[in-house]
Amino acid sequence: MAIFGPTDPRRTGPYGQIERVIRSDLPCIPCMKDVCRYEKPIECLRAISPQMIFARAQQTLSESSGEALRVNSRVRRCVD
Repeated sequence: MAIFGPTDPRRTGPYGQIERVIRSDLPCIPCMKDVCRYEKPIECLRAISPQMIFARAQQTLSESSGEALRVNSRVRRCVD
C-alpha cells in the first residue's frame, strides 16, 4: 500500500501494484510540482483521511489472509 499526493505512481512506483495506491481525486493530480499552487494547498494529501487508510489496510490484510489460507490448504494436501 502506498499513499500518493502530487506524484504519479506510474512514474515513481509501487511498480506492478498500482491497485494498492491511495490518493485523492483532484483535477491537479498528478502535478509533480515541489510547490503546491492549488486553491487549497496540499489538499491532495489532506483529503486522504486516516479512515481511508485504515479501511484499505483492513482490505489488504483480509485479502492476504485469504491467500495465506489457500496456500496453507494446498501445502497440507501435498504433505498428507
